[in-house]
Amino acid sequence: MEIETKLEFKDYRKLVFICTYRNLIIIVLTLVFFIICIWNFNIASLLSFLLYFSILQIIIHFSAKKHYTTNKALQEKIIYEFTDDKILIKGETFYSEFYWEKIYLIEELKDFILIYQSNSTANIISKKSFGNQIKEFRNSVKHKSIKTKFLK
Repeated sequence: MEIETKLEFKDYRKLVFICTYRNLIIIVLTLVFFIICIWNFNIASLLSFLLYFSILQIIIHFSAKKHYTTNKALQEKIIYEFTDDKILIKGETFYSEFYWEKIYLIEELKDFILIYQSNSTANIISKKSFGNQIKEFRNSVKHKSIKTKFLK
């Protein structure tokens, strides 16, 4: 199976927001700050929470923008070829291949498939790129001994 994809900035930014808000530290800090604001409810605490939330949004946006614009490989058209024993990844300026047994995790999100090479490094594929091949991809991966998190 072969998939051609190009990650646009708006999609990358969306993924960075999703991953940031799944981070336990961000969740705990936001909840603690929110509870403190509710406990001491007044205009100042509400404004403080809104300021915190706004600054967090701005930081995430500019961090994603910097990472996307400085990583030219993220901006390239990429072709993924999934064979029985490995994944071939061909960009405009690079070529890579990974054996399935070296994959750490494959995770499906609403709009993305993430192929993790480690717990913090993943290849990003927009699910739109799979077209009607997404079920075929899921089925082929399920038959391999890889940790997966597919949507139900």
